[in-house]
Amino acid sequence: DRINFVRSASLSCYKLRIMKSKIKKSLQQARDWIWADHHNDRGGLFRALIFLLRLLVAIVRDVAHGELTLRATSLVYTTLMSFVPLLAVSFSVLKGFGVHNFLDQVLYELLAPLGSKGLEIGNNILGFIENIKVGVLGAVGIVFLLFTVISLIQKIETAFNFVWRIERLRSVGQRFSDYLSVVFVGPMLVFMAIAITASINNNTIVQSITAIEPFGALFVVAGKLVPFLFVILAFTFVYSFLPNTRVKLKSAFAGGVVAGTMWQALSLSFATFVESFTNFSAIYSGFAIIIVLLIWLYIGWFILLLGGSVAYYVQFPSMMRFARNQLVVSGQQRESIGLSVMLLITEHFTKNEPLLSESEIANRLHIPENVATEIIDDLINGALIKATMDEPTSYIPARDIRQISIFDIMSVLRKGGSEPSLIAADSVTATAHKILLEMESNSIDRWSTCYLSDCLEKTAKG
Repeated sequence: DRINFVRSASLSCYKLRIMKSKIKKSLQQARDWIWADHHNDRGGLFRALIFLLRLLVAIVRDVAHGELTLRATSLVYTTLMSFVPLLAVSFSVLKGFGVHNFLDQVLYELLAPLGSKGLEIGNNILGFIENIKVGVLGAVGIVFLLFTVISLIQKIETAFNFVWRIERLRSVGQRFSDYLSVVFVGPMLVFMAIAITASINNNTIVQSITAIEPFGALFVVAGKLVPFLFVILAFTFVYSFLPNTRVKLKSAFAGGVVAGTMWQALSLSFATFVESFTNFSAIYSGFAIIIVLLIWLYIGWFILLLGGSVAYYVQFPSMMRFARNQLVVSGQQRESIGLSVMLLITEHFTKNEPLLSESEIANRLHIPENVATEIIDDLINGALIKATMDEPTSYIPARDIRQISIFDIMSVLRKGGSEPSLIAADSVTATAHKILLEMESNSIDRWSTCYLSDCLEKTAKG
């Protein structure tokens, strides 16, 4: 019996290995088919479907990696610390227009998926805001209030920069101006949207038209679609504004449509979940309302970051193929990209064309911005280019282009991309070392006398 048991166990393990191998092979075949280059030669509808399939695979891969969920969780904590100060500042702005009561409706709409608990949370938040007396806070209190709000927006920008593979935050001056624009201009945009909707509903001409069918039914349907449209536009604005790069409107709108649709769908399903899950309060007692709020905040931030990923992949579709940890630039690619960056900067500078920023260079070369950042930093450290004081920062040659040779550029790029060697020097044979020295010597002789100015003259002559 023991021998039979061992044989049976061994056979089961063998079958399991075979099955695992077949599944792995099938998945690899599916991946090869999805990312096959020959799909680009097919019809427009097929290419669109393949694009959507690749986008879905890339988004699922990012979610499975865990970074998006981790960032969403971090933003939940930051939101709890800064939500009331943010609304307090927004209420203060809207009070100047005498329309701060409109923001109550926005808050209740935001918490509507929580059902009756959302109404209770909204009342508590509004009570906290009413207790904040800006005049009593003094200068230090007001500064702390603004600091808390700006910290929240900075944390959101950091999360979006992660999604967009951007290493740098905005400069201090940009943060001050851009963040305050969100804090002060955002509430006014909300007021304008609500005011426009209210004026349309109260317009006598509109009311007379809606009294005629089928215009009345169409107006009711449009009234339900308008909030959905505002949600999409709000997400589109966030995706266009918050990442520290130039986001194309098409990409931001694509992310806004996906995030807005998910928001509306999950709002309805979450409201049903809260109302039907009667045991929730019995399990968590008085903490139930806090747990529900935390879950909804997490869902909201997760949707926002997921839409940001969609916007990124729409703008850089070639990046869908690679996971974040697979974006390793080879030495040859590094030299090619670095030389292209140097030529672009020099060409715009010599022709008196608008200087290029980091994001513009990345978009022009179709590369992730973190790759452009790394190469630009190496060129700056090698004294080949320098940053201007413009906003956003642009770049110009650091010295006369008649004194910058191609060999100088390659030397800087190779040093910048090199990692500390863990291999002993004697691992290279004498013959191989001699060949490499001759190649290096020939390269110096050939490219040390070829300057950037020569390259641009050849390009101009065609």
